[in-house]
Amino acid sequence: MVILFIYLFISEKKKKKKKKTCSGRFNYELKQTLKQITILGVPNSPTSVQLNGANVSFEYDSSIQELVVSVTASMVSAFTLTWN
Repeated sequence: MVILFIYLFISEKKKKKKKKTCSGRFNYELKQTLKQITILGVPNSPTSVQLNGANVSFEYDSSIQELVVSVTASMVSAFTLTWN
């Protein structure tokens, strides 16, 4: 099981945009599965979160501005995580 942590720095200009996106590619040849993505620095609770266009479950802790997303994703292919 692999957990990905991301610290999100959003400039004042970009804070006005409602939709946020995070993309990545691991290129691992191992058969690892990404199970959780934790994003720190998210100022507001999202109304929805999608991984590669599909809705995924998430939790948000406003006291530490933490968004935790539960996923099942291959670490061989690219991914796009979007929230708004």
